[in-house]
Amino acid sequence: DDVSSYKAGVLEYLRGNSDKAKEYLNTAYAKGIFESSYYLAKLAMAENDFNGAKSLFEKYEQDTGKVTISGWYDGMADCLMKEEKYEDALNYVVKGLALEDISAMKQLMFKKVVLYEKITDYDKAYEAGLEYTRLYPEDKKMAREVIFLSTRKGK
Repeated sequence: DDVSSYKAGVLEYLRGNSDKAKEYLNTAYAKGIFESSYYLAKLAMAENDFNGAKSLFEKYEQDTGKVTISGWYDGMADCLMKEEKYEDALNYVVKGLALEDISAMKQLMFKKVVLYEKITDYDKAYEAGLEYTRLYPEDKKMAREVIFLSTRKGK
């Protein structure tokens, strides 16, 4: 049935078999299972096709009408960062963080720090960094980043 090709596609995606995953997911999409475009976008990102990924993410949003997956916002932010559209990427990060789905929370919170740095808002980058390190104290790289940001804030 239609759902089985979608499930098989997701399974192949998780196993890292991108060609098989694409085959199943394209079949599922053609049968009206629009969620397939989310995984097709993730596959495009894995191949560094950020333009293709962005249009697949946009297609997902158009087809489903409502995005409730934090990974979708994380992916869109990645695509926009590649285009150096940092303000737009930050908007997606903030929207993703507002969702109930916390599966991409760590990546989104990390991007929030990076993006505030990119737009040279060091005070907000520092605050976001502190928030991140409270939740993920094992991330030594971010701990060092927060120390660096503490020297930049207020400037």
